[in-house]
Amino acid sequence: MEVWEATNKVFDVLPLAAVIDKKIFCVHGGIPHPDLCEGLISSINDIPTNLPNPMESNLLAWEVMWNDPIRQDDMDASIEEQLAINDGFIDNFARGTAHMFRSSNTAGS
Repeated sequence: MEVWEATNKVFDVLPLAAVIDKKIFCVHGGIPHPDLCEGLISSINDIPTNLPNPMESNLLAWEVMWNDPIRQDDMDASIEEQLAINDGFIDNFARGTAHMFRSSNTAGS
């Protein structure tokens, strides 16, 4: 159990995102809903670095970790409609938490 606890403590302080060569945005899970960060990637810098319970303490961190791009195989008329009225985001039915997103950059992937 000590190894498990030590490993989790490391994950509590790992970076959630990075920008490579000022061009590529890399994130653990997916892009957050713009309402959570006022549309600014720099909002991620405000996430606390010790984050033992992100689901309860920082919704932005939770979404960065668990949001997923929506797969084309999952698309149907109902999902298309939900995406259209929710700024390209829907509840993440695959995980049961966070959101799924679609943009012109992820369409068809």
